Amino acid sequence: MNAVKRTLVIAMLASAAACTAILGATDVPDQAEGGAGTDATMAADSGRGDAGGASCDVGTCVVTYAGQVMADHPLAYWRLDEPSGSAVAIDMTGNYPGAYHGEVAFGQQGAIASDPSSSAIWLNSTGEGNGYVSVPSPFASLSQFPNMEPYTLEVWIKPTKVDGQYRAVLSNSIEAGAGKEGYNLYVGGFTSNGTGLGFDRFDIGTSTPVHDAGAVSVNGSWYHVVVVYGGSQDSVITIYVNGGVAAQSNTLLDQQSFAGCTFDIGTNLCGTGGFFQGYVDEVAVYATALDAGTIHAHYAAAGDP
Repeated sequence: MNAVKRTLVIAMLASAAACTAILGATDVPDQAEGGAGTDATMAADSGRGDAGGASCDVGTCVVTYAGQVMADHPLAYWRLDEPSGSAVAIDMTGNYPGAYHGEVAFGQQGAIASDPSSSAIWLNSTGEGNGYVSVPSPFASLSQFPNMEPYTLEVWIKPTKVDGQYRAVLSNSIEAGAGKEGYNLYVGGFTSNGTGLGFDRFDIGTSTPVHDAGAVSVNGSWYHVVVVYGGSQDSVITIYVNGGVAAQSNTLLDQQSFAGCTFDIGTNLCGTGGFFQGYVDEVAVYATALDAGTIHAHYAAAGDP
């Protein structure tokens, strides 16, 4: 073998090794397909149960949006791309399946332009319905993040109605005897002109809301929305929209644990009100505070929605 051929073979082997390393770090078992393999050992496998960690060819390795999310170790990750009539929202970590309720339209065009096979759900497409997704304990308890624990909430939304009502996107909250506990990411509520995105973190009925009246609107666009709470290290809540900071505020509220509720997508207060109207895709929850670079990398990996 001459020197040129030897160099080419070494380069090809190095590329394959790099792809295998990425796949091993980002993929999860094919639980949705009933198998135990991963893409690292089953290269021809392309079922939807995969996290989509990377797509490798000779000399190249491309990390997908889902691979970016899984590489950052979410507590749970729901792609919301089940077929019509599904009862279960699959968690890509394999741990915390959700349940669909009420008016949910499946198979809608998804937010991830770099993954044409992905799809989204449309909640309450005909108006004031009660469609949402709920996830009970143990995830509901884990995602309360009591005291001043850090966390990150990530979602893609395309609202079809934003008004003076608080329409919840992601929440884990309860109306207790002493007042609200938990948190709520929502559109509307604090404005009446059909714009706005906000986040409330509650402690015994007290909250320190963070919002931006111009962050989202009903314009047919997808928005990548991420809320980061830094925890006791910096006590800052930051809302990112499409990779950039939209709003930020300090809070010293000591969030409390509570029982008897669910983590909800598209509603709040255990599925009793504040129903979101619009499209939802790619929901992920982390027990860490993702940094700005990571959030921008997620947004960039999605392509142009």
